[in-house]
Amino acid sequence: MIYRVVWKRKTHEDFVKELNNKNNKIEVLGLYNIANDTIKVQCLKCTGIWEPLAASLLRGNSCPYCCPSPKKILIGLNDMWTTNKELAKLLLNPEDGYKYTQHSSRKVSWKCPDCKKIIKNISINTVSRYGLSCSKCGDGISFPNKIGFNLLEQLNTNFIPEYSPKWIKPKRYDFWFMFNSKEYILEMDGKLGHGNINLLSGQTAQETRDIDENKDILAKENNIEVIRIDCKESDLNYIKINLINSELNNIFDLSIINWDKLYKYACTNLVKVACDHWNSGIKNTREIREVIKLSHPTIVRYLKQGAELGWCDYDPKKEFKRNLEDNKIKSANATSKRVMCIETKEIFKSISEAAKNVINGSDSHISSCCKGKRKSCGRLEDGTLLHWEYI
Repeated sequence: MIYRVVWKRKTHEDFVKELNNKNNKIEVLGLYNIANDTIKVQCLKCTGIWEPLAASLLRGNSCPYCCPSPKKILIGLNDMWTTNKELAKLLLNPEDGYKYTQHSSRKVSWKCPDCKKIIKNISINTVSRYGLSCSKCGDGISFPNKIGFNLLEQLNTNFIPEYSPKWIKPKRYDFWFMFNSKEYILEMDGKLGHGNINLLSGQTAQETRDIDENKDILAKENNIEVIRIDCKESDLNYIKINLINSELNNIFDLSIINWDKLYKYACTNLVKVACDHWNSGIKNTREIREVIKLSHPTIVRYLKQGAELGWCDYDPKKEFKRNLEDNKIKSANATSKRVMCIETKEIFKSISEAAKNVINGSDSHISSCCKGKRKSCGRLEDGTLLHWEYI
């Protein structure tokens, strides 16, 4: 006996019912024919309309507009201008911001917001995750290190970036800070080195891992605890999760961190910041160093770089002359301060005048007395030693 299997053709109503059981967020607009035909549908969450193969919907395919990795653009929902306006502003062609999502792998051209240099063929996802790096005006500080810098600033703790004590030179740590009388090292471990990949310099991944281990040992020998943060993905959310899961969150309350402010700082060009301080009237590299908290050579390099770009009028020769004049003025002010002889209560207009009116008086020795570096200077006729103080 021969049995014949008769397949019942799926009706439109059967398809709608089956789809509704699998995903009730999709409404069928078209008419179902066969599984391998396209059918018009609409997402009830984002209102996006598309025409996929009917079979793909039954296999679980979701909305291409509002899924975690969008494959289609719906302006006002997932285009760059809607989801990341600051990123879209960097595009050379603003229309690209309506064509692609902020995590697209599409390579496009960009314009540096600071020096206006055109940067070609960089994927959108790369700029979204790592920021736009400009070879002409970039500050040379990595995205993870800027995050670490602003994090410690927001925590209002005393810290030293690029920490290089004698026992680690010429190497250095990313940050040193102290909390409750205990010293800590914060290392923001990026993708290069740290045992991740072999470097172009010839250093192997294992050699870079050995360097980190040696640095940790030396820190421990000097009673400093090392906290390492995995930053091999230069993505704020990736680094944020690792920060929250680190020992740092046991020391500080990281819930107070303004992550939007932190991200904005991480994307800031510090060359431009240094030049802005110079232009605001802080015509002193050491004062700018105190504000930005970077090394003096770095501040000088930034200002030279900015002067070449026309961002400030810094001139190293003029700065050198200005420092000489400032030192002369400070020296003159020091010698013209009024001083008093404690024994006689006599007040003199300057150290030089005082030195002329006492036996064995000396400008430098009276100055040292006033600063607490020397006990006495000069004497009276009866041999009484004289002590001095500034007025």
